[in-house]
Amino acid sequence: MNNETDKFKRYQQQQIEERMKELSKNESLIQSFIDYCDSKQIKLTKDNFDYVRRIGIVAKYPNIVHLLNDKISKDKDVSS
Repeated sequence: MNNETDKFKRYQQQQIEERMKELSKNESLIQSFIDYCDSKQIKLTKDNFDYVRRIGIVAKYPNIVHLLNDKISKDKDVSS
C-alpha cells in the first residue's frame, strides 16, 4: 500500500475510535434523552445516536423535533 492509503486508513480508524469514545462518554446523557423521549411515546434506542465530529452527539429519528415540540412549524420547502 502507498503512504496515502495508510494515512487514510489510520484516519478512518481514528474516526471510529473517537466516535465510540464520545458515545461511551455520553452514555448517561443519551440514556436520559431516551427516557425523556419514551415519556413522550417516542421509542429511541442507542442505535438512534451517532457522533459527528463538528456537531457532537446526534439523535436520528424521523421528525424528532416536531414530535418533541409540535408548536414548531415545519418548513414548507421540506417534503414529508
